[in-house]
Amino acid sequence: MIWLINLAGLLLIAGIVWWFWLYKTAGVAAAQDKLLTVIVENGVYQPARIKVSAGQAVRMEFLRKDASPCAETVIFQP
Repeated sequence: MIWLINLAGLLLIAGIVWWFWLYKTAGVAAAQDKLLTVIVENGVYQPARIKVSAGQAVRMEFLRKDASPCAETVIFQP
């Protein structure tokens, strides 16, 4: 019985590690001449990741459906 509890604990730890550190959502490739709309709702950006080639110009529109002040700023990493 104790091995079952240990196994459940290890599976739970593995699930937490996967969810917070290993899981990455698929990126959406941005087309050069098209408008990319990002929807912000309930603290979630959809799409969450965007792939753009270096030097490619991209036009993005943010549609904010979330009234939270946390969703009013977007930070881009270089």
